[in-house]
Amino acid sequence: MTWEMDGSHNQGDGVGVTAHSRQAASLLPSGLMDKASADLVAFAGQWIVRAHARDVDFIEKASYSADDAAVHTIASGPDSSLSLAALLGHLADFPPREVVDLDLDGWAHDGVAWLCGTGRVDMLEDGFLDVRLTMVLLRAGDGWKVAHCHISEGVPHEV
Repeated sequence: MTWEMDGSHNQGDGVGVTAHSRQAASLLPSGLMDKASADLVAFAGQWIVRAHARDVDFIEKASYSADDAAVHTIASGPDSSLSLAALLGHLADFPPREVVDLDLDGWAHDGVAWLCGTGRVDMLEDGFLDVRLTMVLLRAGDGWKVAHCHISEGVPHEV
């Protein structure tokens, strides 16, 4: 099976990452992945909001990393591939930011979930920054933990 997507999430093509992910999911064989539950989407959104609010205790408890050196979070800037420990240190070093217009969607199968979406982050004196998010979560007991988050910064919301 070949998957094709029109445009790129970093180009001004008007398609957007959420449309791409929905298109990719529509190509999956029926029944392979279930739509992520509202609770799962809400938890992932809470993780994003609380990370930007610098709630280090919540992020540490709500995150999974099998290896202290494993890349947990990637952003667009230089040196922004962070282990969970480095992410927690990074959060403690910067003032809280507000996240608005957060719109996530995703799919889950057999204890693994993949979510993506868009939002805007208050950069304080620099105004709001458009972001695109991709997250991977793993089932942990009765809940979920974030195993990976990729934040593409400065990418306009085109959906």
